[in-house]
Amino acid sequence: MIPQAKSLLPFALLALPALAGIDSGGGPSSGGATLNHSSIGDPSPRHHRQRTPPTLGSNIASFIEPQIQHQNTSMKTASIIGYSLILAASSNATTMSFSFMAYDQYPGHSPYYSHYAARDAGGTPVAGIDHLDRGWGFSTTGNSAYHVQSNIEGLGTSPRPLRTAGWHEYELHFNEATKVTRILMDGNLIQSRSYSPKPQDFAFGFHDYYGGVQETVIDNFRFWVNDTVVYTQDFETPTLDSSWSVDWLTSGTYFGSGDPTTPFEGIGALALGATTGGNLFASISYTPDPSLFEISPIPEPASTAGLAFVIAAGLSFRKRYGATEGKGSRPKASDLTQKG
Repeated sequence: MIPQAKSLLPFALLALPALAGIDSGGGPSSGGATLNHSSIGDPSPRHHRQRTPPTLGSNIASFIEPQIQHQNTSMKTASIIGYSLILAASSNATTMSFSFMAYDQYPGHSPYYSHYAARDAGGTPVAGIDHLDRGWGFSTTGNSAYHVQSNIEGLGTSPRPLRTAGWHEYELHFNEATKVTRILMDGNLIQSRSYSPKPQDFAFGFHDYYGGVQETVIDNFRFWVNDTVVYTQDFETPTLDSSWSVDWLTSGTYFGSGDPTTPFEGIGALALGATTGGNLFASISYTPDPSLFEISPIPEPASTAGLAFVIAAGLSFRKRYGATEGKGSRPKASDLTQKG
């Protein structure tokens, strides 16, 4: 939402009960109701907690109910419509993002592949990052083991950022209103273009092509809706919640939450690895809970005037028609054997 609209919305919501002639108890207004807005989850250190307006769905009922609990049926109907119009101005979930920290151990010389991708309903990557193994060598224009590979629906970009050893933050952003996705590395944009299918999950993959005991890890995983963290996983314990599922674990591979080898912070990370040689695969994925995954293609008001119009419409409807009556299937990660 545009900054001006964000600044206008809280005042409009706070002023609503007074303008509509009610307070949180259903009687004459005495100054308006207080709305408590807070983010869900625990953002990583580089991100701040955000205060956001209520969202539609289950939250709309929890916001409206205190305002209308003492009204008669016809008044409740008018109030619900009026409040819904106002909340709709700020609650369209138009953006989603996956962010995580990934450890790059062997830039240019890696004996294995690491894959990170947001996938559509059929499991096809919509946008992702690849760290290729050493067999790809060095190239400034094509795939390279020395460069970070980014792809949006199979299309890469050039120039590619050089890989460096250590932890890096990757972000996959999707805007369902504009159908544009952005891929960032350490806060820097490395690719942006249009996309078609809506992402449904996030997959972390490992391919140990050259064999031997190897391991790749991620940490500080976040899922965002409208720039607000709604899910966080820091992999501090061996147990993963039911939103994580195993896609592939070929013989000789493993996954391990709470892996203490190279955590970004805390005591654990999520590891995929191999305990023996061979052409081995492992993949684990995160699927957002449907209650967090309500992305709408309806854009928000393009200006303060647009937001003000929607708010005015809600107030007008509420006062005209309400205030005059009766005033007052895949295996879960937790089900499979982990490392150790």
